Amino acid sequence: MVDKYVLSDGNLVGVLLLMRMRGEIKTGQLSDVNTRYNTVKDIAVKLRDAGLVSMETFQGKNTMVWKLTDKGKMIADLLYEAEKLLVEDMPIEKYYK
Repeated sequence: MVDKYVLSDGNLVGVLLLMRMRGEIKTGQLSDVNTRYNTVKDIAVKLRDAGLVSMETFQGKNTMVWKLTDKGKMIADLLYEAEKLLVEDMPIEKYYK
């Protein structure tokens, strides 16, 4: 079980938001969050152990599909809303041109 989560870990937030956006993702798609696949997979496993995501194996053990649980979806929805508010208040174009 995970001792604590740190929201400043962009990988954690990214995994939750990616799963929220896509509904489900295959293990290989975790690299869409960060090119350091093993780092992101470790986060996904911790989220699974905490009951925020589920993982199902298909086609033997070759394909794993990750999905948000109900609790994970609630948290991902809150993170999405927070991100929306931040984007509205801090237009990125202003700072990164």
